[in-house]
Amino acid sequence: MQKKHFIGLAVGLLFLSMVGSAHATLIGDLVTAQHYFPDISSSYGSMDQAIVAEGTSDLMYPHGGIWYNVNVEADSIYVDYVGNATWTTASFNGLVVGSLDDSSGNALQGVSITTNLAWDASRLTFSDDTVSFNWNGLSFTSNSYFLAELDFGTSDNNAPVPEPATMVLLGTGLAGLAGTRMRRRKNV
Repeated sequence: MQKKHFIGLAVGLLFLSMVGSAHATLIGDLVTAQHYFPDISSSYGSMDQAIVAEGTSDLMYPHGGIWYNVNVEADSIYVDYVGNATWTTASFNGLVVGSLDDSSGNALQGVSITTNLAWDASRLTFSDDTVSFNWNGLSFTSNSYFLAELDFGTSDNNAPVPEPATMVLLGTGLAGLAGTRMRRRKNV
């Protein structure tokens, strides 16, 4: 009897250990991209928008595609420069990406930049769902890269949502534990 109970408990714990959670992302969300110049309130060119998808199928061209294109992924923004130039010095000359609401409603809590531009943190601003990159006065080439990694974190009332398959595993494990326990009671 003790051996069967132990096996049932082990199987139940195995299923419980497989419990994971789905992390919310921007995949499937509609985001916007707009270039602003000569200040943050003056749009330059047309706004572009795309539904975020894996890969480059959601490229946006907020500056008309003349100098760069933008690819928003699950939790990052990649800017691909297609020319060589220096951004005109102004109070703001750069990109604003908006509607960055992840699928579970978590606010944007941090942004990390990886680039080979002469970048410093004072050029970055962000709010709950928008991020702004001020490139005024910076030079770039077609070999320049700019990657912004987005951190949405989780708030207390927006805990990660368990995946359906995980819930089935959890239920199966609990049912196995209950069945083992019932058999043990019948045999006593």
